[in-house]
Amino acid sequence: DVEHPKLELARRIVCEQLEGNPDSRVIVFTNYRDSAEMVANALSKVSGINPVRFVGQGSRHKDKGLTQKQQVEILEKFRVGEYNALVATSVAEEGLDIPATDLVLFYEPVPSEIRSIQRKGRTGRQHKGRVTVLVTKGTRDEAYYWSSKNKEKRMLNSMHGLESLLGPKTAKKRAEISDFEELTHISGLEQESNQNLKPDSNPALQETEIRVEDELESESWKTGSSTLEDIGEKSKRDREYREINLEKGLDNNLGENEKEIGREADISLKEKQKTLVDFVAASGESSAESLRIIIDHRETKSGVAKTLDRLGVELSFTALEIGDYVVSDRLAVERKRTDDFASSLIDGKRNLFSQLSDLSRVYEKPVLIVEGEELFTSRKINPNAIYGSLISIAIDFGISILYSRDEEETASILKILAKREQTENKREINPHGKKSASTLAEQQEYLISSISNIGPKAAKNLLSYFGSVEAVMQADMEELKKVKQIGPKTAARIREILESPYKG
Repeated sequence: DVEHPKLELARRIVCEQLEGNPDSRVIVFTNYRDSAEMVANALSKVSGINPVRFVGQGSRHKDKGLTQKQQVEILEKFRVGEYNALVATSVAEEGLDIPATDLVLFYEPVPSEIRSIQRKGRTGRQHKGRVTVLVTKGTRDEAYYWSSKNKEKRMLNSMHGLESLLGPKTAKKRAEISDFEELTHISGLEQESNQNLKPDSNPALQETEIRVEDELESESWKTGSSTLEDIGEKSKRDREYREINLEKGLDNNLGENEKEIGREADISLKEKQKTLVDFVAASGESSAESLRIIIDHRETKSGVAKTLDRLGVELSFTALEIGDYVVSDRLAVERKRTDDFASSLIDGKRNLFSQLSDLSRVYEKPVLIVEGEELFTSRKINPNAIYGSLISIAIDFGISILYSRDEEETASILKILAKREQTENKREINPHGKKSASTLAEQQEYLISSISNIGPKAAKNLLSYFGSVEAVMQADMEELKKVKQIGPKTAARIREILESPYKG
């Protein structure tokens, strides 16, 4: 069996913690019971680590849960040091008297900000602690991590707004997650396209380590006037490195007084040009109905999913055979960057038109989003060829083409489409369709649409008029021109392809 590289990294992190401080206590959180058992078994093979699996009371198939008495016994042994590593599921997040720990390790991220905060709260109580999150790039781990992180930011901003309403005179600068977290190490994961891990491969993982500083000695705490912002400011001053807020592009340096900060922030906001994302975010705040978008799992690497989550859209990740985003039972979206679009015109292996043909065949309202501002400059392609392709996509395939400048604008367009379909038109969201035609009618349509200049709709018109593929092939030019969307040039092209001798 091939071992996931996370196991080796988990062993190393826990081992380093216990070697540095033998009296440490470590909690490793997993999302599933079988993962907890796997991690506990892996840690038990390392000298100096005494792990124990900690799960709920309910039984799952052949997995019998722990009784309340067993849970209490395990926690007591963990408290006194008989066990120094607690490998737990969500049962250890809240409601139990678990001793303070020195390290909390997320074996997988969780998309819920509440659960993430509860897990982090298991460390840094009486002394310094740290939180480490293992994220495998190119998987749903990334989406879960950023989803939780953005939700925590929104929660802090909401707390700031509430504090401003209750006491505007004492309100301070908005707290950021970066005031409490420290990003200490990130490494990329180069993953094979078939996602098969070889035994001798050693793909790296993203490791996000968050240090939770104890603030019991701060002056503001002693005077009883400590706030979230006070704690954040002190931990920021104590850190050697500071995480920069990339999303807003704002400088988080604290000014000498609050009035100066307020003036600088006002000027910055006035000078900053509003984008489509700003307007969509503002309009979405008053919407009570939840929007949902289904996203192909290969799109998790892009910033579109992160922005959609920040805009409050419920995201579901799955393997979509057709399209990159599904917003209703009739509307799906294919997203292409400008360089990818241009490359597909000269690289026959990219299958752009095959993808769009499937999209048009399966969904009533297909949409193509072309993202970027270098459509005509990214590759040395004649502009007429690009225009011809766009015209063919719009007219022959019947696909609506929308343009965006970047990933954020793409996300904003997707939210607007979802709102229009799900809220205004009351459409259900339902991904469907296969890449290859399965029914006889679909195979007939596919055969006719493979002729040059014949799109999916024109193929349906031909088959509806003549009744069979054979009749279409036998029709002369005058008969072909009687069909809707078939002009003289298209009819001549069909006859040329059918009658010309093969010269392979």
